[in-house]
Amino acid sequence: DASECGEFPTNYYRRIEYVLMRLKELTIELGGECALIVAELIDSVPNGDLAEQLSDAGIYNYDHILVFKDYTPDELFQVLDSCLRKKSVSFAPQAELHMRNYIKKLSTTEHANARTMEIMSRTIYHRVVLRESGLSHFPKTHQVQMGDVGNLLWNAKKGKIGF
Repeated sequence: DASECGEFPTNYYRRIEYVLMRLKELTIELGGECALIVAELIDSVPNGDLAEQLSDAGIYNYDHILVFKDYTPDELFQVLDSCLRKKSVSFAPQAELHMRNYIKKLSTTEHANARTMEIMSRTIYHRVVLRESGLSHFPKTHQVQMGDVGNLLWNAKKGKIGF
């Protein structure tokens, strides 16, 4: 945990050495009662996987290994749709088709995940409410129209969404 261990050095191999050093310190401090949780993206580790490198360094007793597969584009859309439905928002057919295609493209080029969909849902909701603010009465249920999502652009490097 970065908050527990402080900032990691920027060089990948120094980070491995730092993790090993902190793990040994914590094991001594806590009398062996500790857990190591490793989270990594598939393409983020040079020359192999972090768990393998830790094993090579002598840390090889894993009680549990959890592998989380990437969401499919359909599952990502379900997450987005669920986030919006909590706010009484549904998709118009054309907007739904557009978003399904957009998410399919996004998931092949970026690391799209449930958090991405949650952030996207907030922005879409704000766009819908802004559009509906010009109506004479505010509806109890809302519908995403093509104009709300037609020029959507996700910036994965900044974790932001724009139009």
